[in-house]
Amino acid sequence: MGAKPTMVVMANTLPGSDEESFNAWYTGEHISQVLALDGFESAKRYQISRGREGQHQYLTVFEIEEGRLEDARAAMSAATKAGVFTGHPALAMDFVRMWFEPIASRERNDGR
Repeated sequence: MGAKPTMVVMANTLPGSDEESFNAWYTGEHISQVLALDGFESAKRYQISRGREGQHQYLTVFEIEEGRLEDARAAMSAATKAGVFTGHPALAMDFVRMWFEPIASRERNDGR
């Protein structure tokens, strides 16, 4: 199929915290820590659209190597338990981490 599994993380910053520092840490340090784990291949971050509200303000999609979902899950669990990840004081602890497996190939609009 050629489609890759993903780990999706939705997160918030604490009210009144330094979002610029948080974003610099998350993009410059935390993503590198995750991508160093077995099975993780790439990451892309998003912020909720201006003027929109949602339960979480940040979204990160981590792409996992095809056939390596269980390796990535095990590596993430071990790293979390071992305290590998540095934290940031602005990170709210209501973050959500979810794992997804592909059920279809990526569709594209080739008419544009």
